[in-house]
Amino acid sequence: MVMHVPAFNALWRSKKPENKYMKRSSSLGQLRAYVAPEPRRKRSLILRATLICLLCVALFYVGWRYRIWETQRGWLDDLENEEDLVMDMTNNTRTRKSYVPGVTLVTHLTTNRLDSLRELLEEWDGNLTAAVAELGMEGVLATDAFLDSLPTDSLNRLVIARWRQPPFGPEGRTNSLYPANFLRNLAIDKVRTRSAFLIDVDFHPSKGLYRKLLKYDEDRARGVYGPKTAFVIPAFEIHASVVTDSKEQLIEAIQRKRAKPVLAEGMEPRSIVEYDPAHVYFIDYPKWYKTSEPYERRVEYVANEPYVMVDLSNRCVPAYDERFFYRGSDKQEYTHHLHVLGFKFLVLPDVFIVHRWHAPSNWLGGDTWIRQDRVYKLLMMVLRERGNWRKSGRGRRLIGHNKQKVEEYRNNWGC
Repeated sequence: MVMHVPAFNALWRSKKPENKYMKRSSSLGQLRAYVAPEPRRKRSLILRATLICLLCVALFYVGWRYRIWETQRGWLDDLENEEDLVMDMTNNTRTRKSYVPGVTLVTHLTTNRLDSLRELLEEWDGNLTAAVAELGMEGVLATDAFLDSLPTDSLNRLVIARWRQPPFGPEGRTNSLYPANFLRNLAIDKVRTRSAFLIDVDFHPSKGLYRKLLKYDEDRARGVYGPKTAFVIPAFEIHASVVTDSKEQLIEAIQRKRAKPVLAEGMEPRSIVEYDPAHVYFIDYPKWYKTSEPYERRVEYVANEPYVMVDLSNRCVPAYDERFFYRGSDKQEYTHHLHVLGFKFLVLPDVFIVHRWHAPSNWLGGDTWIRQDRVYKLLMMVLRERGNWRKSGRGRRLIGHNKQKVEEYRNNWGC
């Protein structure tokens, strides 16, 4: 049977597409899918998806900020409930007493660093005060044996503050194996001289450092330097085989890549990792290599850890903040505290300390990344307490002060 063309066309027109996304094929009697949505509908779907994504991001940000605020609000209570050291961890003031002229080297250590303390006694001509953390009966016996082995001259110049570490763990008194700031304050409390030079035990003084610091202490007492002056001693790391008795020898070792500023990039092997460059920028080492006069450096970053000599007879000199009893920011907060209280930092051109290579210490102990997160949040709280708004950038630049709050903070200290 042959169908006439008009009848065929009528039948074709009577067939409707299965849905609106179907259309007739150009081939007779065939249908094909047209999968692309209409332009208007496509734009509508994209807009809805974008709005949903933005809403999810906004909700996530609000929840994140609320979590930070909630954590910071109860931060100190949380610390006091979880950790209970021998002294109040929020203690921030020193014991006031009279001092005699002189300079005392102040350090802290565990019993496995007693050999470094012995070397310090041989290289430092003045008084030395050290806080020793003793872990268990083995630590107590090690300290006793060390003291028995010292000659009389060293014993007369050494004052040790012994601290027995409490049991470690959730049922113990602390989850920090080494509360550095607590130990620093413990050692400072034993100092009887006017000036205290604060360093870590693995550093070695340059030749004649004690006599030169004694002169700077006398000059400060005579008014050559202001009462709110913190003398900064540059720090370097050298290879164990290098001898640096003078600044000239040190610079030569740096040129041969056998020495470097502490925390800067440089030689291998190293026992101190490269860190935030703000520490190196604070000293301005290129200037130190060439100068023969003290020069002032301003605190523009939070991440500064210079080793300083301070005048303990000045009531404005603070104690280390003992809330920092985990690893990290323990020295940074002290530099920042001096800065907020109005101290100026004077880098000395003719003295230095060196850190000799050793196997990295097991400093972390039970401190995990969770503890490091707490340290960061605690540092942010402290900055706000002292009148800083926030920090930013890799160098942690101080980008704002609340002048009224800073003045109120200084007035509370009587400074």
